[in-house]
Amino acid sequence: MQNLNDIEIARWKLECRKLRQIARSNPCYHVAMASCEDFETALGPWHFRLFMLTAMEPHVWIGSVSYMKEIGDETVYDKETGVPIFNAPKDALIVAGEWTHEEKDIARSLLADLFGPLIHDKHQPVKEETMVFSMNWIVNDKDARRAAAMEN
Repeated sequence: MQNLNDIEIARWKLECRKLRQIARSNPCYHVAMASCEDFETALGPWHFRLFMLTAMEPHVWIGSVSYMKEIGDETVYDKETGVPIFNAPKDALIVAGEWTHEEKDIARSLLADLFGPLIHDKHQPVKEETMVFSMNWIVNDKDARRAAAMEN
């Protein structure tokens, strides 16, 4: 990803590893569990979620990325006087279908980091779905376990 130094990249890789461990240790046996904040992280304007869903067969790993973009400023007013105090950046969740090719490539690269050793080679099936506000990757847990075993 652009504009990250070595320390930030190392921190990001560590965060990905931590999220995989949390997801592996706390599989979601009900779909609603996937909304738990423990499965979330962020890197700049990119927001991620990774969890293992065991509520269905076969069990799957689902990773998603969404993109927040600064779309302007919002004026903050003093509550008592009504006088403008300062302008604050205003962010919006960007519709995934409107991401540029570069933004989609960045999202895929970051999802690859997020999944890490759960994807062992370019022949492993990974299903990509574009939802309204996110790009999702879905990986069969059996394939991910095989990949993890190959890593060890």
